[in-house]
Amino acid sequence: MTLDQGSRAARLLAAATLTVGGCLLASSHASWPVIQVALVAGCFIVGLLRPHWFAAIFPLAWVIGDAYPLTGQILVKEYDSILLATAGGVLFSTFRHAATAPHSVSPHPPQALARGGESDGRSRGRKWNQALPWWLLGAATVLSLLIGWQALPAGDWDDPLSIYFTRWNAVREAKGYFLGALFASLAWHHRHRHGESRVLHDGFAVGVQVASAYVIAAMMAERWMFKSLWQFETVYRATGPFFTMHIGDHHVDAFLVMAFPYAWYGWKGECLKWRFVVRLLLSMGLTYCVIATMSRATIVVLGLEICVLASWATLRILPWQPLRYPYLSPIAGLAASCVAVVLMYAVAQIAPLKNRFETAASDIVTRTDHWEVSADREGQTFTTATCGHGAGTFPTYMAGQRGVSFPPLQRIGDKQQNIIRLQPGWPIYLEQWLTRGGDEGVVVSGVAELVAKDSDDRARARSQLTAIRSRKSLLYSFESHQVAIDVVGTAPQPFELVLPPPSKQDVGEPWTARLRPQSAALFLSGNSAVDISGLTVHVQNKDTPHALKASGLPWSFTCDDHLIWRAKNGLLHIFFSAGILGTIALLWIWLSAFFPPGSSRGQPQMNGLRSLAPCLALGGFIALSMIGTLIDTPWLTGWMLSLVWLASTRS
Repeated sequence: MTLDQGSRAARLLAAATLTVGGCLLASSHASWPVIQVALVAGCFIVGLLRPHWFAAIFPLAWVIGDAYPLTGQILVKEYDSILLATAGGVLFSTFRHAATAPHSVSPHPPQALARGGESDGRSRGRKWNQALPWWLLGAATVLSLLIGWQALPAGDWDDPLSIYFTRWNAVREAKGYFLGALFASLAWHHRHRHGESRVLHDGFAVGVQVASAYVIAAMMAERWMFKSLWQFETVYRATGPFFTMHIGDHHVDAFLVMAFPYAWYGWKGECLKWRFVVRLLLSMGLTYCVIATMSRATIVVLGLEICVLASWATLRILPWQPLRYPYLSPIAGLAASCVAVVLMYAVAQIAPLKNRFETAASDIVTRTDHWEVSADREGQTFTTATCGHGAGTFPTYMAGQRGVSFPPLQRIGDKQQNIIRLQPGWPIYLEQWLTRGGDEGVVVSGVAELVAKDSDDRARARSQLTAIRSRKSLLYSFESHQVAIDVVGTAPQPFELVLPPPSKQDVGEPWTARLRPQSAALFLSGNSAVDISGLTVHVQNKDTPHALKASGLPWSFTCDDHLIWRAKNGLLHIFFSAGILGTIALLWIWLSAFFPPGSSRGQPQMNGLRSLAPCLALGGFIALSMIGTLIDTPWLTGWMLSLVWLASTRS
């Protein structure tokens, strides 16, 4: 077998594996397998017929492919099957193109020909230099995955209630690197075949812009329902469609600072055209969303991005630049930056935002204390310092440091047994979103039983189970009503808690409050864990209250304590999980994006913001990763690595 035949066989095997894997994941979807299979089939066809469109599908799927409240799934997301099938279609397309145009691809890319040809050895050396940080980060990720898999206890992959404390959390974290590496592999293969990558940059920008429109619409709808579009007198931190924030972090913030530079991607200074209007609306919408998050760091990072973009546009793009007076260019750039700073300062004077900036010092103390505990300096060994504690182990470590029992929620037995164990000492809510029953009563029923070692412990144990019904966003509750029961004694205790509909619209509440989603939740307090079997949520019929209808959605959860789940610093998290090896690999891959190996001043650069956007977006991600973990979330890791590839191939 020749080298070319071996490469074709490897591509064929990879294409078949990715496609079959995507189809299997789609067909096993917990809520809508038929629709998911149809989406996967469509994306496979798109990858087959328009292979370069994968660059737009990846960022878009990462944002819209998460339906956690509707599916309850954490390990497997909707975007997983979509991206696998798309990648399979792209790889299969290489055989179709080879069959239809076997001699259409030049063995030397245009850039190499433009430089007058280049030795194969030098070209091969540059490719190795570009790939080396990726291989190092991949090795650190695999090693961290293996360590985490061995360190964490076994559990069911389809038990989303306890997954953060089982070995499947290691798989969840590592998945982000493999998705990002999949994007980079497809992009490298495209560049090798066609000799350029501009079409991928353009496609990625389109995907980001469509995702931005979706996020803007979602966050404006959230503000419209829960506060108002323009009322910022009280603190309400919108999260948009990013359900991975059910245990906190800055995911919506990371998206906004990564998407903002792409709002003006490809702009060449034209005004009064529809493209300019679209870009202006996108940038205004993203700025509004940043204000809606009420995040201090995000506002500061966005302000810096606006300064850079304004200066860049003034110095490089705007057609009125007087070339006869070059000294005016830096003055105009500085003036544009000053205007941006003044505007962001005015935003920071909004009352709740001003209060948040005034309390920044105390919040920094809390954050640094958390970082001290997260670093685990006292328990550090040579092995953990070098290779880390393992992927996915941070929540387990932090729960041990807090001295609380974990996992806080867990499915006992198989699905048919329908037993859920709740641990006390956690500000965690087991909840189910309601698809019906807006004005009807809701009945939460089951059988509760104390968990104790023996009869004496059981006799001393006492817990309280509280059922809560409220109108709810991801992190806030409104118009709540709760009913509690004491769980005592040695015998199983059946319960049936009736929760009335939320109260009518309060004075001062917007009329859109009636459109807020509702949820039914359970909260446990006391000194003993409780097993609940046969837990169901039913909606009463208005006319016949004893006729019940199931709500139909799976259980999910949110937690008020966000520090126990995350290190709140990307570099600290990678050091904890993958040690010095992973930290060096991550820093190296970031540097390779801003200073690509083999790049020089003589190389042609893509025009204007096409070159700036991925660097600025990646810089925004890195800045926010200093106060948020980010990198432990697969879609953000994949997005970050995609930006690394785009930034490193901007020439």
